[in-house]
Amino acid sequence: MPKNMWYNYLIGGVLGLLLFISLNPIFLIPISRLGYIKDINSFIGVNLSFFPLIISILVIIKFYHKRKLVNFINRENSINTKRFLRGFVIWFILQSTTLIYNLIFFKNQLSFNFNPSKFLIFLLLSISLTPIQVASEEFLFRGYLIDFLRSFSKNKLFIILASSLLFALPHLKNPEVKNSTFTFFLIYLTMAITFSYITVKYRGLEYSFGVHLANNLFAINIVNYPDSPLPSSPIFLLSNGIAPLPTLLQTLLFSALLVIIIKKLEKNN
Repeated sequence: MPKNMWYNYLIGGVLGLLLFISLNPIFLIPISRLGYIKDINSFIGVNLSFFPLIISILVIIKFYHKRKLVNFINRENSINTKRFLRGFVIWFILQSTTLIYNLIFFKNQLSFNFNPSKFLIFLLLSISLTPIQVASEEFLFRGYLIDFLRSFSKNKLFIILASSLLFALPHLKNPEVKNSTFTFFLIYLTMAITFSYITVKYRGLEYSFGVHLANNLFAINIVNYPDSPLPSSPIFLLSNGIAPLPTLLQTLLFSALLVIIIKKLEKNN
């Protein structure tokens, strides 16, 4: 029988943390030993750090909570790949519109950075590793954490806000935050609320996983910025880094559009 009481999630969390601590040294390969150039080393190193996290979550879900992965991803016991693809495509298109707009009106803020060989390397690495990084965050914050909050509260607003706050706070360690901590906190919180809302609303991780993956792959391969926590060789670089206020306004707009488009697609289906 599945263990879904609130205290089961606390016990599971402690067991998962102990397992994570045990597994972590296995994946802490010194970056210098990877044998690649610096930014490729860093990219691989950052992504490898998520492997013990996702393994720990999956082991605890399977062997402690006695739940199937399908039920963990979608409470209807059926993974909806269409939702994943919709979320991915919608967000990728929205991000692309910003790129086109900036190329037309603010092209001095973008520098052409295309290096075919390095781009291909990062493209292959991101396709291979980024889904693990995204899945580990989704499983932790929109999967395990939301299930824990559900175990003692039926208040959807509380569940969405609490899980979003706990997602946003660790991202304040990202290097770009030093320019405007509060504004970047609002950016991360907006994204987190959007992810949690569509997870709770549609009872599954597919939409949030698709959007999150599209966001990260776009940043890694299409438009990135200096000192990114995910170093890469994108086609374009933001010359002056991320502008906090315009990015916040864009995030608010795109999040609203995402929710509206998904709602319309769900209604039509």
